[in-house]
Amino acid sequence: AATAAAAAGEGLRAVLDEARVAGGDALARTRDQLPALTRAQVVDAGGAGYTLLVDALLTVVDGRRLPDPGAVPWAPPVATEAEEPAAASGGPAADGPPDPPVESSEATGPRFEVMCRLSASEEAIPTLREAWVARGESVVIAGEGTAAEDGVAWSCHVHTDDIGAVLQAALDAGRPRDVRVVDLAGGGHRAPVGPGPGAEGQEAPGEALTLVVTGEVTQAVRASEGVAGPVAVGDWLGLSAGRIEVVEAAGPAEAACGLLAKLCRDDHRRVVLVEGAGVAAADTRRVREWLDAHRPWAAVEVHQGGQRRHPYLVSIE
Repeated sequence: AATAAAAAGEGLRAVLDEARVAGGDALARTRDQLPALTRAQVVDAGGAGYTLLVDALLTVVDGRRLPDPGAVPWAPPVATEAEEPAAASGGPAADGPPDPPVESSEATGPRFEVMCRLSASEEAIPTLREAWVARGESVVIAGEGTAAEDGVAWSCHVHTDDIGAVLQAALDAGRPRDVRVVDLAGGGHRAPVGPGPGAEGQEAPGEALTLVVTGEVTQAVRASEGVAGPVAVGDWLGLSAGRIEVVEAAGPAEAACGLLAKLCRDDHRRVVLVEGAGVAAADTRRVREWLDAHRPWAAVEVHQGGQRRHPYLVSIE
């Protein structure tokens, strides 16, 4: 469509409009093109990124606003009443060119992508969206147009550095399921955070998700005090839901073991460890040995995430 517009001698704005409309239509269809996307009822992430790129180009060329964070990702940007006359003439908006984009203080942005389907009432969604916007960016909460057991079915997406707080907000809003967490800094590795196979008499997937616990290990860069005790620069910390659960001076493996001792309960059945960049094989071996000795009922998976600053990310189901 964009090629045809360009061949017909149309200007850049018209070419971008054609690309955005055709791209949005194609993106909406991706939900039915791959089994994984169909099950999760989400669209292709790369296609969504492409449409966002075209939206950004239209912002520069035509003065249009970027879509709101909560907008459906394939919905095209809509000009405001003040912008429509200017858009019709191909010139800038009446009140001047758009403001320059605000640069993030973190060049890489949030490190994790969290996606889930959610059964919740419409009244709960504004509070959820507010909580997610406060904890991240690229927030998309779109109604699927179908009824669910606990309200309406929603497809949800956010980029964040605080997985625990994001999942807790989803649990407060309703019943999440098909939860997935992607470590964006680790090359798009996908670490499952949804319910696992469980044991005899396992709960239904929606119920089992309430057992999901996430955590991370990192190193302190400043001294502080917390419920887990005093923290010195260089101490290894075990974190969960934004709280310091463990302070350990010996090393990341010891902090990971201490964190698992706090978080992994008798009713958990799977532990997923995502190794960060530069993690020693001996450290991971010590963590696995601790789990074999103290949580023998839990299946253990280890994946290479390559994330910086966090030698271990933990998901417990």
